[in-house]
Amino acid sequence: MAVLYSVHLRSINPSAIELVLLHGWSFDSGMWRECLPYLREWANITLVDLPGCGLSALDNTPIDDPQLDSVLKSIVAVAPEEAVYIGWSLGGMLATAIADQYPEKVMALITLATNPHFIVASDWPVAMPMEDFNKFSSLIEAEPLVGLQRFDNLQVLGSDKLQSKVMRHWLKAMRPLHFAEGALCAGLSWLSSIDNRQSLKDISCPTLHILAEKDALVPVAIDERLREINPTQETAVIKGSCHLLLHGLAEELCCRWKSFLEENYILALLQPSPGIASGLGKDRFDKQIVAQSFSKAAVSYDNAAQLQRDVGEALLQRFGQYFDSSEAASILDLGSGTGHFMLPLKGYFPDLEYIGLDLAEGMLQFSRDTREKGWASWCCGDGENLPFASNSFDGIFSSLTIQWCEHLPTLFSEIYRVLKPGGICLYSTLGPKTLWELKAAWQAVDSLVHVNEFKTRAILEHSIAQQNFSAARNEEQLLTLEYSDLRELTGELKQLGAHNMNSGRATGLTTRAQIRRFKQAYEEQRVNNMLPATYQVYYGVLTK
Repeated sequence: MAVLYSVHLRSINPSAIELVLLHGWSFDSGMWRECLPYLREWANITLVDLPGCGLSALDNTPIDDPQLDSVLKSIVAVAPEEAVYIGWSLGGMLATAIADQYPEKVMALITLATNPHFIVASDWPVAMPMEDFNKFSSLIEAEPLVGLQRFDNLQVLGSDKLQSKVMRHWLKAMRPLHFAEGALCAGLSWLSSIDNRQSLKDISCPTLHILAEKDALVPVAIDERLREINPTQETAVIKGSCHLLLHGLAEELCCRWKSFLEENYILALLQPSPGIASGLGKDRFDKQIVAQSFSKAAVSYDNAAQLQRDVGEALLQRFGQYFDSSEAASILDLGSGTGHFMLPLKGYFPDLEYIGLDLAEGMLQFSRDTREKGWASWCCGDGENLPFASNSFDGIFSSLTIQWCEHLPTLFSEIYRVLKPGGICLYSTLGPKTLWELKAAWQAVDSLVHVNEFKTRAILEHSIAQQNFSAARNEEQLLTLEYSDLRELTGELKQLGAHNMNSGRATGLTTRAQIRRFKQAYEEQRVNNMLPATYQVYYGVLTK
């Protein structure tokens, strides 16, 4: 029995159910990345790399036992005791076989673009002709790269020209770097040998089959056949879609899965649990407001960001301590902002693959318009739901971004997931003593939240400790800036887009009397004729 690579992603919802996601032939668990943000609101997720694929192939040894029973045992061994199984294509065939052979472990079954019998039979004409399958298998054995390209063409067949081009690029990015010897041929043998028609008759758990209207690999005509096999099972057809359902339709698919599980009483009607998300009893930030605020500040940000540059440069110095700059590197700039650190990172790694990710589209647009083209990419996304395959990056650089994240265990589990084995994350973030002078001045006026609240070092380190990093180091620094008057400080915060965005902030107008008391209280803190503003900075290094 093979030992498979798997990763378990926990939801922020305490009532979450367990999902096991099984990918299709010639891919790995990274295929599910677009679905993860939608699923983690209500499910704990187990991602599995099938035998010989992705990280299950890292030992570079042949598949020792390609027999189907061994494959199913290997999957069940890394899965939760009881879960909902969702499988795409070959993964759906394997999930169906598990539901039949291990019914006590499967709460519900969902298949995507899955044929219970992939090869044409005398009583099953809605499948691939055996002659075509044999030709393709021979091509894969002789010229695997050519065969994979032909397979990708079949996957996108049925989409329009523009969609087809986008999907091919996506497929190229999704294809695993590693396959064990014999893995592709073993997968084809499973496709040709599995016959789940009797299994579908016997399966009693709630089951949903989702098909693609224009699928060139799994004919949509099996819809009627599936309902004949077992009328208690549900089917659905996605109009206008091809075999590659997982690209571009993630939100729609996840909504369908959730509704199906709710209707069958597998998934209770879950409500958000803000206390779980924040660790402070309620959500601190509305991320849409955070994104809008920084987007508006994109043009003015660099002029006011001296502290941000100083902290980022201090973090960059640590890069030189932990990376061999003579080697090629794929680096994620998590919270890239205006892209200021793109070129300094290029200075460390002449052969650099750089991706800048930010929540604020305005920041990304500024970066696209003003920074180097060609070797850099820009992506809009949330650090708590990174839109990248597992084991994608040699390093992560994240300067003064983490403080805007709500659920730190989720953030660090994502960082761990997308780092390659041996990869390193260097980060800086702000602590709760940041701008304490400003907080103290407002406390003399009222009890409302006027200054952004950031999490303590204890919460930060506890969140990191929940992951499996092989090493973690953290240090602290207090930096004090000086301003001639209060307007200079508040104007700078506005230029940075870092004004008060807490959920408990005041929503009404501040009276003149309140403003006078606030200014007076801050003036009492003046030192050497200057107003201080302290920033509590944490620097961290994490190794996978």
